[in-house]
Parts: sequence; structure tokens; C-alpha cells
Amino acid sequence: MRELLASDNSDGMLQIAEASRGGVRIPVTLFKTSVFAIELPDGSIPAVACMRFFHHLARREDRSLALRELHRVSSSDVIVSLWTDGCLQSFLRSRRRKNGEATAGYGKRTCIERAVFHDEIHEAGFEICSERRVWPGLSMWTYYHLRKKHGSGQEG
Repeated sequence: MRELLASDNSDGMLQIAEASRGGVRIPVTLFKTSVFAIELPDGSIPAVACMRFFHHLARREDRSLALRELHRVSSSDVIVSLWTDGCLQSFLRSRRRKNGEATAGYGKRTCIERAVFHDEIHEAGFEICSERRVWPGLSMWTYYHLRKKHGSGQEG
């Protein structure tokens, strides 16, 4: 039987998830953990989804650490969402944005350059299966379907 594992580092978000379970027909296990140190064995999850988080990581080191940890626990596929450049929304945002230092860890929402994120994806040992914009040309929201590159020396 399949089981859904759902995690967050926030007790409040886990409480919201618990309250929202409704009529879910598959077993769901909620647990608290950090994306930087997921408390699961190597390669133990066939498909990992990390939604609405990466756009809070302004520093490359933090995104790389999170991607390596997702790579470690996944046996194959990872889906992530984040804000990327190359659209009207990111252009308008960049015109309003003040320059500042990137905040370590979970900081303010940031738009990440696609080319930079693509490099981080490949450095973590993934290949890009697909890249989808919510509203192409307009929205910064981008979803990536990643697959582990086997033989990359990055196996979990």
C-alpha cells in the first residue's frame, strides 16, 4: 500500500496539514523535519515534492544544500516550485527591488535567475525532465520536475 509522507519544519504548518486531511483515502504520515537535514534514509522516497519553499532561499548555498538533501532521500524524482526570472512579473519586481545582501536560511521571497538555478540542479546530481510556468510569459511561479542522474557520483 502507498503512503503519503508530509513534512514541514513548522509546527503551525503541520497543524494546518492535519486539519486539512479531510477524506484522504491513502495513509498520511505527518512529521517535522528540515529540508536541510531530512530524517529519512537514503533513497527511501520514490517521488518528493517541495512546494512554495525555494523562493524563500536567497543564498545559493542554501538552495544547493536543500537540493542535495532532496537528492539524497529520493530514489528517482523530485518536484520543486520557485520564482524564476524571464517573465513580466520578474521584470517589474526587479525594477522595484532594492539591492541588499542575501539572507541565510529562510528569508524574504526572492526571484532566482533560471540559469543559476539550472546550474544548481545539475550540481546536485539532477537532470531537468520538465520546467513549467504557471502563466508563461507573465508569472514567476515555475515548477521543475527533476530526476536523479544515475552514475553522477551524487547517488543518495
